[in-house]
Amino acid sequence: MQSTHGPLVGRDEELDFVLLAIRSPDAGGVVIAGAPGVGKTRLAREAAAALGSGFHLEWTAATAASASIPFGAFAHLLPDLDGGSAGDRLRLLRAATAALVERAAGARLVLAVDDAHWLDAGAVALVHQLVVTGIGRVLLTTRTGDEVPDPFVALWKDGLVERLELQPLSVLDVQVLVGSALDHPVDRSTLGRFWELSRGNPLFVRELLLSALETDAFTARCATSGDVRSR
Repeated sequence: MQSTHGPLVGRDEELDFVLLAIRSPDAGGVVIAGAPGVGKTRLAREAAAALGSGFHLEWTAATAASASIPFGAFAHLLPDLDGGSAGDRLRLLRAATAALVERAAGARLVLAVDDAHWLDAGAVALVHQLVVTGIGRVLLTTRTGDEVPDPFVALWKDGLVERLELQPLSVLDVQVLVGSALDHPVDRSTLGRFWELSRGNPLFVRELLLSALETDAFTARCATSGDVRSR
């Protein structure tokens, strides 16, 4: 067994799209949207790792808990602010912007936010301002079907950022993903079963692999072929 995460399969075009949306001279960034488990975070991390020199990346993940705190998802990126500032959103916004610019130290700032739909109003305003003013570029992920803050919708509707609707993997991509995660070739019936159960969702494929390995559901078909099949 190599890794249940496996390589980034079937996402070459999507990765190129994301990188172009960030690297282009007049780019504002990209929003990656999709269903839970479809691979939004994985694609965003692969893109972040491939940005190359000249970019300064800041990565954070928003949560339901951080949504109740002004700029909560960015707390680890920003300096301590004076007491009483929670009610002064404009000053918080300016201080947060200045802190991110300082951290970039002259490089092109890229702010990546996983599950950006959980950002509080102040953090949403910060993301919006970075793009509108050209101070930074954004790499955001959000779940399809969840309510997205209006300023984010405005970003892609106004053409300031690109939006990528990430689709499930194809049948062939699932077969490659399963085969690459195991030390042996996998028989067709097992590959077909993985597709039927996962319908191209990479997270479901990974969970199925983990479950099969933990329960010893894979067996060698024969000593000569070395194929792996499910019991």
